Amino acid sequence: MAEGAKKPKVLIVDDTPENIQVLMGTLKDQYAIVAAINGKKALKMALADPQPEVILLDIMMPGMDGFEVCRRLKADAATRDIPVIFLSALDDTANKVKGFLWGQWTTSPSPFSRRGPCPVNTHLTMSRLKQNLAEKNKELQAYSEHLEERVKDRTAELASFEPDL
Repeated sequence: MAEGAKKPKVLIVDDTPENIQVLMGTLKDQYAIVAAINGKKALKMALADPQPEVILLDIMMPGMDGFEVCRRLKADAATRDIPVIFLSALDDTANKVKGFLWGQWTTSPSPFSRRGPCPVNTHLTMSRLKQNLAEKNKELQAYSEHLEERVKDRTAELASFEPDL
């Protein structure tokens, strides 16, 4: 990370403090880490300024589970575009499908899994590219409208001339 560059904010949501500590230790050099120990706190923290750029979300939590947290995040216009990565030791297809149906982008192993690292950077990149594309589309739309207005004006100008016979 470049000197003085702002670290992307990552929200870790897990009811097990040890899991949070492991993830923080792994990610702290590249990301600004905030953590919540339950779904209710996670929903509040997702709205904080600045918002997290990625949410790492445990599935199995007491009270509000990760699926419900994700459902609420995706239902709120202010948080629906934040990528969610489910953290779970559960490796069954039913849970993966349920997660995809709730709008999360991928699953990742729990911090203690041997399946490999959590793909935070991949999802940050995808999210930023999606935002950049949306901005470019808005710029293109505005330019297109400007060009259409110029064509309309020029057509009216040309129509106002009478041919000299």
